[in-house]
Amino acid sequence: MKQAIAGVSPPNAEEVTVMQVFPSIARYFAGQMLGRLYSMDVGVSVLTLGNFIALASIPLALLLYFYRLLPSVLGISSHGSSYKLTNRRVIEQCNEVIFNVEPRPKRITIGAMLLVIGVLMFMLLPLFLVVLHSSLVESEWAASTIQSTLKMISGLLVAGGGLSIVCGIVLLMVEILDVDFDTVVKSIELDRFDTIEIDCKPGQAWFAAGDLVFKRGDVEAFRLEGVSRPESFRHTCLKSHMSYVGVKQALDRTAVPA
Repeated sequence: MKQAIAGVSPPNAEEVTVMQVFPSIARYFAGQMLGRLYSMDVGVSVLTLGNFIALASIPLALLLYFYRLLPSVLGISSHGSSYKLTNRRVIEQCNEVIFNVEPRPKRITIGAMLLVIGVLMFMLLPLFLVVLHSSLVESEWAASTIQSTLKMISGLLVAGGGLSIVCGIVLLMVEILDVDFDTVVKSIELDRFDTIEIDCKPGQAWFAAGDLVFKRGDVEAFRLEGVSRPESFRHTCLKSHMSYVGVKQALDRTAVPA
């Protein structure tokens, strides 16, 4: 079984994951605002204003929690991200909904036909009902029979048209769109930074979260926002950095000129 040794990566080695973490909801401005409110310690013991606000805002917090897990759509949004440390670099990646580069034309045609049929059924429904009602009125059927017949036919048209539209849309979406897992948003190699600082923005402390700032000298080279329990990930990244740089320097010293 292949297992990464943090930072130890000869040039021909396969890139292997060392550690992977996920951002907290404190990555988002709304989460940081909740963290500020939750930190309000006005009150006695556990009966504080912040704790009462935390109980009242559980639905909003859950919404943010699941929002961060949703895949990004065509690179527009910033959710669905995770942070990964490999034996070569630190990566921000996401699950992203993208256009399918190899859609199957037959299924697209079937989906479009189902969609058109469903729309036509809804468009023709009023005209069909008027014609049917006129023909039934001229007959000797009872009014109750006419009404029940109209209701049954209307229900069938609505159900059939709706099902056709839903099936057409689903088939088209499946063929046109695809989910690309672990799309790299940005990355930095382990020898491209010297230090890592934790920037805890207001509201992030309550969630035990913070931004990891990777610096080369005094210049910020890379940033991971809202990392949950950032100290642990920072420590592992620094160990990987030192190992990677040490191995690279050793390989450079032992290299034999051609």
